[in-house]
Amino acid sequence: MTAKKKIIIASVSIVVAAGGVFGGYKINEARKKSGAVADVVPVSYLNSGYWGGNLQLEGYITSGNVQTVRQDSSLLVNKIMVSQGDSVKKGDPLIEYDVTLFELELREKKTNLAVIEDNIKHAKKEVTRLQNLQPSEAMPPMPEPTMPPVPEKPQVSVVERIVDPTSAVSGSGAQNDPYLFNCSENTVVSAEFLQYLLANGSFADFNVYANNSLSYKWSISGANVPEGAAEWVVGTGVQTDGMGNVSVDFSAVRFGSFKAFSATEDEPEIVDIPQMSFDEYKQSLSSNSDDYVYSRAELAQMVSKKQEEIKTLEIQRKSADVEYRKAQAQSKDGILKSDIDGVVTMVNDGSDPENTGSDLLVVQGNSGLSITATIGEYNLEKISVGTIVSVTSYETGAMASAEITSIETTPEENYYSWNDNPNSSGYSFTADILDDVEGFNVNQWVGINLTEEQTGDALYIPVHYTREENDRYYVFKEGKDGKLEKQYIKTGAIIYDSIEIKEGLSFDDKICFPYGKNIEEGIKTQETDKVEW
Repeated sequence: MTAKKKIIIASVSIVVAAGGVFGGYKINEARKKSGAVADVVPVSYLNSGYWGGNLQLEGYITSGNVQTVRQDSSLLVNKIMVSQGDSVKKGDPLIEYDVTLFELELREKKTNLAVIEDNIKHAKKEVTRLQNLQPSEAMPPMPEPTMPPVPEKPQVSVVERIVDPTSAVSGSGAQNDPYLFNCSENTVVSAEFLQYLLANGSFADFNVYANNSLSYKWSISGANVPEGAAEWVVGTGVQTDGMGNVSVDFSAVRFGSFKAFSATEDEPEIVDIPQMSFDEYKQSLSSNSDDYVYSRAELAQMVSKKQEEIKTLEIQRKSADVEYRKAQAQSKDGILKSDIDGVVTMVNDGSDPENTGSDLLVVQGNSGLSITATIGEYNLEKISVGTIVSVTSYETGAMASAEITSIETTPEENYYSWNDNPNSSGYSFTADILDDVEGFNVNQWVGINLTEEQTGDALYIPVHYTREENDRYYVFKEGKDGKLEKQYIKTGAIIYDSIEIKEGLSFDDKICFPYGKNIEEGIKTQETDKVEW
């Protein structure tokens, strides 16, 4: 008995995993206007109102009933020019210092002032940068991966019965150019054609297709065809399982060599899709690496913290400026002069060993204390001559009440306040301290609090619903035609994360969160009650 010999050809299937983030595709940079819709929320939903509070200002003592000169280890006293009991006028010399040391002090105070001003400048830039960052909530979702279309294979036309060379798709019958026939497993090669191959010494290839894929091939030489060969079915002795596996019984009738193909050998090449990471996608939306990193709440907190830092730096700058101007005036001749009219009540010239206090000289004045401060134009209506304010010394903590006695009508140059609109002007005012308390001195820096009345009809909205352009604020509101339009507004105080709206917006208007690629004039609107806090 002749044992059957079989060969199993297992095809290899290739799976392309579309893993990772997503494949190569073209990201739409902007939505079409006709399809984009912007959510608008009624201003009445956004309004936080403002129910009073303390308007915080800063100022300094410009005249008063006492001038105290402290001991300064960095300065060398040449001569004390007054004695206890002397009467002095404002501008009279009190102490002569070493001029060389004064000049060194002047340079030091000038450098200190410049450093503080530079810190303020950088802090303001950081506030602007933070306010312009895109919050994480505004980041568009990453699109779903788009796989390239796989081209369909053309349907192979097979011949069912071969009787002569005319049904070949190519070839001349030569050894290097055999007849090529496309067949199914049921294709019949007639006895006449087999004898034709024998008689002419021709060569032929029979490609056998299953499910439109090349499964195996027979290659026949006419010299190997026996005399009187009967017709032959090309699928004789061959079995396929539909998954690319081929089994061949070589004891069955055959006339040539056999070759099997894997299921993917004739498949079109699948090109690997380049992947894009999350960071690359984020960069495609914005060149700013910090966009979409922080939430709105985090950004608001960062802005508030930076504004508090600016407030502290502003106080430091004003104190440093006062010190610098005092040193500048004294450096010319080293003479410290009286700031008030009064009597010298104490001189510590070192002759009394029991007098080891920090005060070098005290002048008791004849007039009461007064302060000078500045208020922004949007808060100017909140004060008038006769308004009572509370005053606190930053140096000693002393507290007192003061009455406003005059308000300038000409705005100051280069006005800035951390909690006021940066585009507003500032106006100087003077107030007299009413209480007879100790702890206040000329040129001391003080905080001033003004208790405001209840203003329930005030309009305050979240500052991140506004944008700034060329020192002007604007919002995007719903127009009469149901589309977004740009609306410039007049603003007032900025309190924490809210900004006061003076003009340009009403409770009946509807505005949108003004950030995102599809936010521009002309976009259709739809109302929502969702507020972006």
